Amino acid sequence: MKHVLLSSRLPALAVAVGYLAAAGPALAQATAAPPTAAAGEEPANKRTVTYLDLSAGAGYSSNPLLRSGSSIFGRVSLTGFQAWNDERGSTSLTGFVEDTTYVRGGYGSKAIFRVGAQTRRAVSETVTVFGNLAFSGDVAGQLTNRFTSPPVVTPPVISPLPVTSPDIINLSGRQYRLDGQVGASIRTSTQSSVSLSAGASHAFYTGAAKVDDYTTYSGSLGYEHQLSERTWFGGALSLQRQDFRGGEYSNVVNPTLTLRTQLAENISVNGSVGLLAIYAHRAGQTDHSYSPSFTASVCKTGEKSEFCANLSRTASAPLAIGTAQNARSTAITTDFNLSYTRKIGERETIRALVTATRSSTASLLNNGNFRTTYLTGLVSYDRRVGNRLYAGISGGTRKVFQTGPDPKIDFNATIYLRYRLGDLL
Repeated sequence: MKHVLLSSRLPALAVAVGYLAAAGPALAQATAAPPTAAAGEEPANKRTVTYLDLSAGAGYSSNPLLRSGSSIFGRVSLTGFQAWNDERGSTSLTGFVEDTTYVRGGYGSKAIFRVGAQTRRAVSETVTVFGNLAFSGDVAGQLTNRFTSPPVVTPPVISPLPVTSPDIINLSGRQYRLDGQVGASIRTSTQSSVSLSAGASHAFYTGAAKVDDYTTYSGSLGYEHQLSERTWFGGALSLQRQDFRGGEYSNVVNPTLTLRTQLAENISVNGSVGLLAIYAHRAGQTDHSYSPSFTASVCKTGEKSEFCANLSRTASAPLAIGTAQNARSTAITTDFNLSYTRKIGERETIRALVTATRSSTASLLNNGNFRTTYLTGLVSYDRRVGNRLYAGISGGTRKVFQTGPDPKIDFNATIYLRYRLGDLL
């Protein structure tokens, strides 16, 4: 059995390590490259940023896989980032891979990773295209309890995407997810624009959760009109289809009204309200339901700090599997996440991340509501102790509440050293 599980992990882990290894020559070149002769030789709106962070540490977790049993551990990780920014847009590649070896509890070594690419380019004066691709491998939702990028405040180019709450936490095996999306924004007049996008994702699992593999297809069409210099108002229509194993599926239609505004030069606010129409086919039966949807976010960026809070109510796959239910019906999911980064002086940075996810779906057994709530918190302190060497400490906690027995809470802490190759931000 151990051989089977290890074999299922190796191809995905090799992809993650391969990406970071491929970035090595570029990183070495960025490190060794001499500075430009004069600042004016490179346009101010064009910059390439490349770095690779190597980290090693040790720590303790009271319930690493949200099952039972505590353990001390050793941990190593690699974080890679490369970005290009010019007058027509920006493109970035990101990679994170981590391996944790637990001393007791029978956990062994567990690897998690996330790699991705994103781009946004102006192809004409009125049309901008964008796209992103991501692949991740996780165990019991541990990626949600990690900082997968180094602490940076107001980077000069596009930064790695923040980690948000998952739509599924697999408590009975490993999980992998592949996501892709493309789209375009078209300016139809001096005060209006149209946007469209299409995407797909596939989630697959190991162990007893293999039967819960699913695929999601999505598309959206939106329109915005400028009400003032800082405010846009519009509407959007989103469509989603989720196919589960065994011929079960869900269709979701979500019309919304949208608003975004700039309260100040460094404060942005976005929001939407709408209606979720969910049509589900499961256990040989078809039913439908209606529920309100909404999103809200506020972000503030300063010279030494960044703050962002997000709240949403959408339709997605059920939050937890491998416990008391099957992931074979779309659920109503409410997400909240708050992130904060602050630079103290020239050498120290503190960070905090809080997420809360609540998922509710109908049970296949008695048509009652199956609810899962997932809470996580993470804080870290990072200090530069040399030219390229950093030391830090991080602490986190995770808790799952669900219909049926709840896993024990997880408290974890890590002390680490981090070494930077490439650009110093």
